Amino acid sequence: MDTVKLEGKYFTTKVKQGDHVQAGTTLIEFDKDKIAAAGYNTITPVIVTNHAQYMDMVVTDEKDVAEEANLLTVIA
Repeated sequence: MDTVKLEGKYFTTKVKQGDHVQAGTTLIEFDKDKIAAAGYNTITPVIVTNHAQYMDMVVTDEKDVAEEANLLTVIA
C-alpha cells in the first residue's frame, strides 16, 4: 500500500482531478509485476469520496474482480 515511496514509478495516470469519467474510462495504468517485484502489496483499494451524493452503492461479493467486470454499482 505504501507505493507513494515509488514516486510514481510504474504508474501512468490517464485522468486528472476534476475530469468526468464514465464506465469503461481508464483511470490509471500500472505495472503490477514490477510493483510486486519492488516488494509492495498489489491489493488495490477503491475509495469513493463523494458517496453521500448517492442513494446507495452495491459492491460485488467477489474477492477477485476481472478486468472490465463490475466492481460496484452506484445508485443515484
